[in-house]
Parts: sequence; C-alpha cells; structure tokens
Amino acid sequence: MLRASGEHTTNATLLLSSGVGFGGALLFGIGLSVAFTNNYENAAAFLFFGMFVVGTLLPVYRAECVLGFVVGMTFTFGAVLPFAIGSIIAAISAILHRLIYPVMVRCWKWLRWRSVPPP
Repeated sequence: MLRASGEHTTNATLLLSSGVGFGGALLFGIGLSVAFTNNYENAAAFLFFGMFVVGTLLPVYRAECVLGFVVGMTFTFGAVLPFAIGSIIAAISAILHRLIYPVMVRCWKWLRWRSVPPP
C-alpha cells in the first residue's frame, strides 16, 4: 500500500492499525453497553457524545472500527441499533476527514503562502 508521502506500509503496520481500531471500538462499545445496562446515565451520555468527539479526531469511518463498535454492543442492543449509530458516526467522520479537513489544510497553506512578504 502506498501512503500519501510515498512511503510503503508493511502488512504488519496495516494489521496493527486494523487491530487497534477494532479493539478500541470494541472497548468503546462494551463500555457504553455496560454503562447503559447498569443505569449509569451520566457515563452512558458521556460516552455517547464522546463518540462524536472521537469521530472528529480519529478516522472511525474505517470498517474495523464500525465492526468493533457493533460487536461490542450487540449483546445489549442487538445488531441493528449499534450499526445505525455506528454508521452515522462513521459518515460524520468520513465527511470531516475526507472532505472538510483537506479543504481546511489547502486554505491554510494558501493563506500562509499569501502572507509571505516578497523578497
């Protein structure tokens, strides 16, 4: 696989990245399920709204992240509700990471280029 900087990634790097994404989402889903099941409303609300924050900072639109979240919550909520919530969070994260952030970086670079005084 070729990265944006032209470096090749190894299979071990891709496997580690996928495992971390799956494991993190799995733990997040389990934590949300446990908080909801044990009537910790504040913790459940904090984790639920924290998903939006995590989605803005990390690329949770990847398939392993959605799968880990759904597997973590399946025992408590079934598969449909976690998949619907995970898909919404994944869509927001994908729009931010694939559309909004690159446009912001281009604008930032353009503004910095324009603000450089001529020699």
